[in-house]
Amino acid sequence: MIASYSMRPLRRRSKVSRDIEEILAPKPEARPRIYAYSINDKAHKGLLKVGQTTRNVKQRVAEQLKTASIKNYTIELDEPADRDDGTIFSDHDVRAALVRKKFVNADLEWMRCSLRDLKTVLTELRTGRQFTGTHDQDFPMRPEQAEAVKVTHDYFLSRWKKTRTPSRASCGMQKCASARPSPPTNSPGRLVLSACSC
Repeated sequence: MIASYSMRPLRRRSKVSRDIEEILAPKPEARPRIYAYSINDKAHKGLLKVGQTTRNVKQRVAEQLKTASIKNYTIELDEPADRDDGTIFSDHDVRAALVRKKFVNADLEWMRCSLRDLKTVLTELRTGRQFTGTHDQDFPMRPEQAEAVKVTHDYFLSRWKKTRTPSRASCGMQKCASARPSPPTNSPGRLVLSACSC
């Protein structure tokens, strides 16, 4: 028995056909937000509920509290969960950072801390730097300020080189007269006394 094959010509891929990514509209990437709310009653005094959502924060909090008929709440915080490098942190990261700073995790997502403490932790997670106390604001120098610091630093170095003299003999005390200021290594305006060269 001889197999029969269709003699129809092969269909070429049409120019109209495209990849599925080209046809479908790109779905916007949901970016999580960190939120915190407080409840104004005796049981929740000094506590903040710290959570995260990719939806509208007001809607999410209302859904959580509607079942318990709680209306005396205030949304204290609603901020993006993005680091400066574009990566994301979670509410778990926020609560863990608060615990590392010795704040009490009272129950599940409830933290015994102030709003400023929470904002400080968010700033730390965003920047990768650790702060003492509450530092919830992070203001870099304006360009003209940075330029002024650079000009001052350069001026200091030029004056230091001109006024530098060879060491003189001294009495050997700790505050030796021959100890001269050394130029700063990394930070402008910081003087480091060199060791006595007597």
